[in-house]
Amino acid sequence: MDMGMFFESSNVLFLSFFLGATILFLVILYPNANIAGGHQTTSGQVIRFLCEDYEIRFHCGPSLSKLKGFEVNGNWSELYRPLSIPVFVEGNFSKAIELDSARSRDTLEINNSKSINPSNFSISFWVKSLPQPFGVMLSHSSDDSDAGWDFVMYENGTASFRVMSSNQTYTEASDNNYNYSKSLDKFTHIVGTFNGSTIKMYRNGELVTQRPYHGEYIADPGTPLRIGGAARSSGQLLWSGTVDDLALYDRALDGEQIMKINKGGTTKLSNETSIHPVSHWSFDNTLADVAIRNSNDGNMRTLIASLAFAPDGTLFFSEKNTGKIRVMKDGKVSDTPFAVISDYHVAEEQGVLSLVVDPHFEDNHYVYLYYTAGNDERLVERVIRFTDINGTGHNKVTIVDNIPALDGYHAGGALAFGSDDKLYVGVGDATQSVFAQNPSVLLGKVLRINRDGTIPEDNPYPNSPVYTLGHRNIYGIAFDTKSGLGIIAENGDVLYDEINVMRKRGNYGYPTFQPENIAPELANSSSSIIPVRSYWETIAPTQAIFYEGAGYPPALDNSYVFGGFNGDIYSVRFNYTDVSIEDELRIDLPIFPYTAVTSISASPLTGEIYFAGNALYKLTAIDLGSVVQTVFPINFEFSSNFNRVNEVNVFKNGDEKKMTINFTSSELIENEDRPDNLFLNINIPKSLMPDICKVGKIDTEDGSTSVEYSVEDDSSSNVIKLKYLPSITYNLEILGSCS
Repeated sequence: MDMGMFFESSNVLFLSFFLGATILFLVILYPNANIAGGHQTTSGQVIRFLCEDYEIRFHCGPSLSKLKGFEVNGNWSELYRPLSIPVFVEGNFSKAIELDSARSRDTLEINNSKSINPSNFSISFWVKSLPQPFGVMLSHSSDDSDAGWDFVMYENGTASFRVMSSNQTYTEASDNNYNYSKSLDKFTHIVGTFNGSTIKMYRNGELVTQRPYHGEYIADPGTPLRIGGAARSSGQLLWSGTVDDLALYDRALDGEQIMKINKGGTTKLSNETSIHPVSHWSFDNTLADVAIRNSNDGNMRTLIASLAFAPDGTLFFSEKNTGKIRVMKDGKVSDTPFAVISDYHVAEEQGVLSLVVDPHFEDNHYVYLYYTAGNDERLVERVIRFTDINGTGHNKVTIVDNIPALDGYHAGGALAFGSDDKLYVGVGDATQSVFAQNPSVLLGKVLRINRDGTIPEDNPYPNSPVYTLGHRNIYGIAFDTKSGLGIIAENGDVLYDEINVMRKRGNYGYPTFQPENIAPELANSSSSIIPVRSYWETIAPTQAIFYEGAGYPPALDNSYVFGGFNGDIYSVRFNYTDVSIEDELRIDLPIFPYTAVTSISASPLTGEIYFAGNALYKLTAIDLGSVVQTVFPINFEFSSNFNRVNEVNVFKNGDEKKMTINFTSSELIENEDRPDNLFLNINIPKSLMPDICKVGKIDTEDGSTSVEYSVEDDSSSNVIKLKYLPSITYNLEILGSCS
């Protein structure tokens, strides 16, 4: 899933439950899938499944890797917060702030303080929608919070004022008789009030709904007040609109007082009644809190798109929406940007994107940038190069120009130097998937070029920078400095993000051989390269590096490390014998409120990992004491008459687990010709099911249950061995506890 399209995640819950039960259907669709993930061994063939623990349920799917996955907690420190430039437009009174957040990803943030956490309160503001009006308009809460409140606009255009209770449930006052999404040409006045027992919502001075409040209210949610964008969580749809005259009161205003505000604004109520807001943001060309009683100014937050270290420890980073490349040295960010791009274009996944520092930086001082250039009439993606002279960029040179682009999504932009000293460039398909399989068009490709932009003579397509094809959108490329092995971190649609191994002239299947939202392991492997890891649930992988070690426990040493727009950091370590992922570590970052990890790099001096989203952070520690296994490999070893595994499910109730497996053997062998060596061995790791108390039942399509089986212990796995499988489909139920 794309960094920006992550906000479609409301669709994932539906697809999760729908697709979780459709592997059998997919195998029917793709009859060649019986060998997906299959490997020849001395005693037979092996199909591998990975079962991943998603807390509320498991998901099991085919895999090329036998990896074990673990989750740990990570500690962090915040180093720097970039600021974006607010856009002020004509408001209901004077000026208002426009938040085209669906395109820019920017959010207006107001620091949490005691003054904006009253137990009884009212919030008043004027709002006008932009073309993407769905999502949380403003919020003083978050997905992880058990406190606070927010205002949300739904896809049908209705809006609600919601107050959280201590058990993380909302009481909601909804305005269901008005379509706010159609108010593109006028402002609507909204007020929400809460007196501890009742919540009310007003529109244009009139009470539209009230509800009794249920639960205990906690006033301080421990999170900033956010306006626009994903105000409650980056997993929410990005609301876009214009806001004017926002005021917060430490009391529940009555109808008469609210009507005074509606007729003349916040100042009218203050002048006539001496009821002053706790905080007041007029947005008259300022983000300042203009209230008399407190001062809590706002700041526009923007994304850091990419990080890159120079050998001397200088950190370069790009701000997606400001056009600026900045440098941090000795822990201090310079006030003077390294460079400012003047012709950049900001849209959902476009702007000033990826950076890479030349591996020969100490000699040539080159820094490269991938960005979106132009205007709405003509857009291109472009790679340029600067020469660093005393901390500023000079001698700008265009390395690759005129990469096709459309306004919005799938810009790609990953940059990395390989061990062959060539520059690799990941280009998205610009939502034009038809070109991903066409080697004459640069969309949906990995490009390989010399550092001056010329084409290497040994590229797979003559006189072309194209190195691989069949990609959807790429934010991460990284190379092992020792072996030279390269990986591509690729975004899927709402399901199946991928980690791929880079192969010269490789075809990675999109969209023809590996359709969206279908397990890529079920594709025809002779036509495209199957990923070494696919993620059923969205992680939206971003920038990737190869981490050699020194800064953390050896669990990260010599692994590929990449960020996820889901807010986590991932590490994968390869088995180079069969070029598969052996171990995966997911580092959970308890940053509150949630932040995406859009970029990542490691200091060449200390080995410390730096990462960024709406702020720049340093990973200070990894708590190996918190490690929990979350990904479990299941191997099916079989003889020649076995056909396919159709479906694997794991259900849990506390510590108790039940597994069901649906599988099919191949052609029927007559009794007199029956070999003695027909078998299926199912290896289930003890870390998933420590004990198998019984194989509950083996149902076959003809009603028989005459299959012989045994359960054996091989120290790390419980192995279920089945003998002679005639040509029918089986349903096997395995119980891990009989209490």
